Amino acid sequence: MRKAQIAIFSLIFFLALGSTSLMAQKKMNEGYIKYTMNMAGGEENPMAGMLNGSEMKVYFLGSQVKTSINMMNGMMNMNIIMDNEAQEGLMLMSIPMMGKNMAVELSKEQIEELKAKQKSNAVASQPTFTYYKRKRKKIAGYKCHKVEVQMPGVSETLTMYVTKKIQPAGQSQIQEQLPGLEGFPLRYEISQGGVKLVFEADEISNKPPKAEVFDKSIPEGYEKTTLEELGGMQGLGGGFGL
Repeated sequence: MRKAQIAIFSLIFFLALGSTSLMAQKKMNEGYIKYTMNMAGGEENPMAGMLNGSEMKVYFLGSQVKTSINMMNGMMNMNIIMDNEAQEGLMLMSIPMMGKNMAVELSKEQIEELKAKQKSNAVASQPTFTYYKRKRKKIAGYKCHKVEVQMPGVSETLTMYVTKKIQPAGQSQIQEQLPGLEGFPLRYEISQGGVKLVFEADEISNKPPKAEVFDKSIPEGYEKTTLEELGGMQGLGGGFGL
């Protein structure tokens, strides 16, 4: 179960960071994408019932992007707000049952350092992509096809369904972590110990979010910490080059 937990949190952290630089083409330059998480084959895993139905929302407006994750009916919440023009951001993690509320402020220098590390990791662990153009799914109104991603030294295969109708402008975090990926993922799948974790987009909107969605002030009751300490809490950042 421990390996499954690490895989779950690694994938969640990967998706959260991978979405923070989303800057789509003109018809998608503002709005949001909502992903819902479900676990299959986890009847004997007590985490399945808690995790099923968890949500990840990605809001974007101009150069600003917010990734919001609500897990286990609010037992764990993560928010990452990035301004890609100003090169600054804020990460918030709340685990009410543990009494933990943590905040990480990201400066321009820290973001540049993080991107440099990701680029270095990507070069050292170049992923292999296998495209299945005939294996298709229609997800949230977009036609997608299957892609299998294999990272060197990682036994689990990450499966995605991607569309070319959503195309990041410039170098997004997903491109940096998975250089060479053709298309934007609307579905992610990973299996570990007989349990399959799935994130799939079920709602895509072009409606612009309100400005306060991207407020980068630290809420009352949050303790400042570092990205390393936050990531190390759940053994995050191992398998996907974070």
